[in-house]
Amino acid sequence: MTRGTGDMALIRCSMELAEAGIKLEKIAQEDIFDIEFENGTLRIPTLAIEERTESFLRNLVAYEQYCGDQINLVTDYVTFLGCLIKSEKDVTKLSHHGIIDNFVGESEVISEMFNKMIVCIVGPSRNFHYAEIFSRLNIHCDRRMNRWWAKLRRNYCNSPWGIISIIAASLLLLLTLLQTIFSILSWKNQ
Repeated sequence: MTRGTGDMALIRCSMELAEAGIKLEKIAQEDIFDIEFENGTLRIPTLAIEERTESFLRNLVAYEQYCGDQINLVTDYVTFLGCLIKSEKDVTKLSHHGIIDNFVGESEVISEMFNKMIVCIVGPSRNFHYAEIFSRLNIHCDRRMNRWWAKLRRNYCNSPWGIISIIAASLLLLLTLLQTIFSILSWKNQ
């Protein structure tokens, strides 16, 4: 599935979202469809995936597409997860954050399951339930500053020593700048 479908641009996979600085968090919700995105954090209820999950979701998607209702909540949810999951690394990341409970075993099986299911979906529904979240996620990911901060945090601030090094280097740079300014001021006053 490509990133652009009609009027709505699809979101990146979970690994790419993390690289853009988006934090993934599980939330305790009764309704698995209550997905939220605020302040750079994507909150998703936990989905338990077991052997019968694929056939269950496929049947619900087929029913929704057959009936042609205005609201295709399960289809939209599967589309959302299909966008988040492109590879087994995405499944591992989502499992690590508690968003997916993997009772199947291998992450590759879940990845293939969603990749196959999303191909069968005709396209995002006219009243796509997650359109606003998709839009806000894409805006966040497209901002260079967000990607830059995420890269800085990932590469340099992932340990206490990295943070101490950045603080020390910043302090040293500030002191050097102050010394240069005072040297110029004292030279002008002579």
